[in-house]
Amino acid sequence: MEAVLEVKVKGDINVILTDNVWNKISRNHPEAARYFDKFENTLKKPDKILTGYGGATKAALNLGKNKWLVIIWKEVGKNKGRIKTVYITKRL
Repeated sequence: MEAVLEVKVKGDINVILTDNVWNKISRNHPEAARYFDKFENTLKKPDKILTGYGGATKAALNLGKNKWLVIIWKEVGKNKGRIKTVYITKRL
């Protein structure tokens, strides 16, 4: 698995978007894939942070007009995180 994106968050956690997950996002959530250029900022400086299922983190960026870019990622080891999915929603 190749890393499509790597971002340091919370000081020392390296969050990675793998090519496999990116392909799924592109195929299943094309409306979110077009905001790829905002993924790094969403992880580094989210407008909201929420707790997801199983200890996952939801980083959300307000895109305006009641539209949110949400990145779900989970810590998978010491200082390691993996993006699970990305989507657009109207409410958090």
